[in-house]
Formats: sequence, structure tokens, C-alpha cells
Amino acid sequence: PFTHLDKGIDGDKKINGRKRHVITDTAGLIWGVIVGAANQADGVVASKVVEPLLGYLDRMEKILADDAYKKTFMK
Repeated sequence: PFTHLDKGIDGDKKINGRKRHVITDTAGLIWGVIVGAANQADGVVASKVVEPLLGYLDRMEKILADDAYKKTFMK
């Protein structure tokens, strides 16, 4: 509804607008998506995507993620 509020600038990568955080399984099926402002830290948003799925992913053995998410998932 208020998409203009979720915009920002990621100064490190010079990205203006929004970032998409998507969780898929190995078959490519989408399990979760969050679209947020570009200036939000990736690790903070990653936990918002994964936490609601933890009850459904009882067979999940590992998470493959970009280096931006490494600190979040290495805990």
C-alpha cells in the first residue's frame, strides 16, 4: 500500500530503491519473499524471511546464502 515508504539508498553498492530477499528450495520453489528498502542491512532482513518458515522446514539441513548474510546464519 505505501511502497514509496520502503525506498532507500545502499551507499556501498550505489543501489537506489528496493532489495528483494527470496528463499527458494533446491527445486526453485519460492518459500519466502521480502522486499525492503535498499538501505536496510541484509542480515537484519534475512532473519525476517527465515523465522516464519522455521516451523515448516523441519528437514532443512543447510542454508546457502550470499556473503552479505553470512554473519546472520553462521550463529
